[in-house]
Amino acid sequence: MNLIETTIMSALDLVGILIISNKIVDGKLNLLNKRKITKCLLIILFLSLIMGLMGETYLSKYNYIYGAIVSITFIYLLHKKKIMETIYVYIICAIIIVIVQTLVLVIFLAVIDIEKALGFKGGLLAYSFILPILYLIYKYIPLNHLLEFIIKKNRVFTALMLNMFIVSISFLTYRYIAMEGYLRDVLIIASLAIGLLFVNLVIIKNGLRNAYEEKMLSTYEKYFPVINELMNELRSKQHDFDNHIQAINMITITSTDYNSIVNSMNNYIKDLETDSELKRLIKLDNKILAGFLYEKTKKAKENNIDFQIEIRDYELKTNLKDHELIEVIGNLIDNAFETGIENNKVVLSLKKEKNMSAIEIRNLHPYIDINTLSKFFNPGYSTKLKKGHGNGLSNIKKIINKNNGLISVQNKSISGSNYIVFEVLLN
Repeated sequence: MNLIETTIMSALDLVGILIISNKIVDGKLNLLNKRKITKCLLIILFLSLIMGLMGETYLSKYNYIYGAIVSITFIYLLHKKKIMETIYVYIICAIIIVIVQTLVLVIFLAVIDIEKALGFKGGLLAYSFILPILYLIYKYIPLNHLLEFIIKKNRVFTALMLNMFIVSISFLTYRYIAMEGYLRDVLIIASLAIGLLFVNLVIIKNGLRNAYEEKMLSTYEKYFPVINELMNELRSKQHDFDNHIQAINMITITSTDYNSIVNSMNNYIKDLETDSELKRLIKLDNKILAGFLYEKTKKAKENNIDFQIEIRDYELKTNLKDHELIEVIGNLIDNAFETGIENNKVVLSLKKEKNMSAIEIRNLHPYIDINTLSKFFNPGYSTKLKKGHGNGLSNIKKIINKNNGLISVQNKSISGSNYIVFEVLLN
């Protein structure tokens, strides 16, 4: 191929990487404005021209190595991820694209000869099938979850991704070193690739199931002792029930007038309302959530935070797994606790709204403008001065979106005071 042909084929390679990498990183193509489209086109043109020029030198036989470097550079310039995350994205892209290319080649060689398949026109024809297939993969396969498993250091998943990448690179190396031999053996290679892919997918599935079960188990192990503590405290309060009844009876005997009786009884009953909070928590169907909220009430008392829990839906049925529900509510409560506002007041409401389970958390806070509120769910954004904050809200938004839920934040004036209100709606 000449300079122009090599440049065009390299550009088509980068378009394929653009489609898949955007799905992996953002879950969408994310090219909604002309500025981003222009930027992508300029980067693709520049990098593909470099590949074309390299193809004209005596080092052209190593183009697959330069191609990997150019592709990694393209992904980095496009998404601004950390180097290791960029490499992981490239690995996933390379695996998918090599598999699709191999399968298309198998079909092509059934209808055209090797010489035509090796030519520029054959390459263009191949990409007229490869790019639509890659778009269908982008459209219907949730590749955006793959990077999450790798970043969270799931060992089984990471090892198998590297395994599949090594196999893909081996196929690519064979293809560049001995293209005609590769094309002759492409059916065998494709069968081997599909077999390896199937085996790896089975192992990944089992590995992810084990990882999920471990996460669930750790959640239960963490909060079951808290549930036992909640139950024990409730039993101890129950033992004091007779004493409370006797104390109320004594108020009527020792008080001399109606007003003092009413005032004394009101004050006494108000003190007992804390105990009724425990009874309401234990009535929640989700005992893990009950234990978690009990732990948060203790933390609020330690930090002198007025933390109230309003429960109108004791079932609170959602699509979320227990550990996901705890992560969502926990992050929202922690954000409300850590505002640094004096005399902080936080209210958690569990209710039903429009046939959906609703979780609302509001806390006292000065008014925040809409532009600032809109940034709350951006990765890395935080209103806190301490380092290490900024990913909690973006993480819970991913969980909620994955389960087809909705999350919103707004200012709300209640009794003359401004509250920041987060509302989560879940199926």
